[in-house]
Amino acid sequence: MKDRKFERPFCKNGLTGNCGLFQKVWRSRCTLCIRHIIFVLVLSVGWSGYLFAAPDVVPLTTVEGYDPYTGAKLPHGGMVTEIVTTVFKNMGVEPVIKWRPRKRAYREASIGTVMGSFPWDPSPIYARNFFVSDPIINLDTEIYVDANSIINPIKPIDLNNLTLCVPLGHVPFGLIKELVRDGKLSTVSPPYMASCFKLLKVGRVDLISVSRMVAHKHAKSIYGFVDGIRPLKFGSSSTTQHILFSKHKPDAERLWRQFNSVLKKLRTEGVLEQIVTRHIWVR
Repeated sequence: MKDRKFERPFCKNGLTGNCGLFQKVWRSRCTLCIRHIIFVLVLSVGWSGYLFAAPDVVPLTTVEGYDPYTGAKLPHGGMVTEIVTTVFKNMGVEPVIKWRPRKRAYREASIGTVMGSFPWDPSPIYARNFFVSDPIINLDTEIYVDANSIINPIKPIDLNNLTLCVPLGHVPFGLIKELVRDGKLSTVSPPYMASCFKLLKVGRVDLISVSRMVAHKHAKSIYGFVDGIRPLKFGSSSTTQHILFSKHKPDAERLWRQFNSVLKKLRTEGVLEQIVTRHIWVR
């Protein structure tokens, strides 16, 4: 009969030896193995997310009915919309454009509901809530009257007591801004620029101050030909249009800097000029 003190005890898994020590070593090695597996899985998911992540989506507001610059029914959403979209896509960002009345477009951007808004003329009041982009386009503006009007001012004082049409949300600048500020011009403010040209045609307003491209576009539409209006011989001015990035958005400053960099690059390469040319419908 064997001396039982020399028998090696069997573990529950059928192995012999120091069962407790074996189980401790086994558990230790399995725990380490599981940790390595989890680490590899996490790393794999991280790399796959990096390699195949969808581009950033940036919500923006723009002004409805601001032909030829923005408009939901215009080709590519209008001239400025196509420029802004092209710049963002070259940044690897997908813009989501929301068409809004002018005041609402600005308000949603100013409180941070969206990343930004366009197109806006330069103004010092924007610096409080926005990072203002470099100029997207430059605009040359004129003061226009109906071609058949008896109004024929030859100097600024001759504009006193006339009526200027300024669509809601638009801000006069240059000489017109000064005359409105000093109370020498009365103003009428319909919702859209097209309405101003209709009022000019029927004689309910005397003047419109607008860029040449906008003037030609609406004259063609309302009068049937570009020469239905005529510019005055004075009061010309220039302005620019910009995109505003809301300071309420944490990533706004980075996008603003990147937007300016890509905008400059595309302008140098002639891409922006090609877009503008496609949107000039008359002359």
